[in-house]
Amino acid sequence: MAEGEKGTHYADFECYGFDSLKALQKFRKSFPEKMKGEYCYQLSTCAMSNGRYKNIDIVSADHYKQFIKLVKASGINI
Repeated sequence: MAEGEKGTHYADFECYGFDSLKALQKFRKSFPEKMKGEYCYQLSTCAMSNGRYKNIDIVSADHYKQFIKLVKASGINI
């Protein structure tokens, strides 16, 4: 997950990693999204191609609730 204020360059966003969907849900319960914020949620995996690591998106969304719905609809258990 990455978050920052709208209009901020993406390089200045704060990035977070979670080991489970429950950990993300617990974090969002303590720190809800703000109207002035811009968010990016990604579920991805890492693969090696030609000796380089490559990040492959599985599910991505701009809002928390949308991301949760997409993850649950995908049937992935994280």
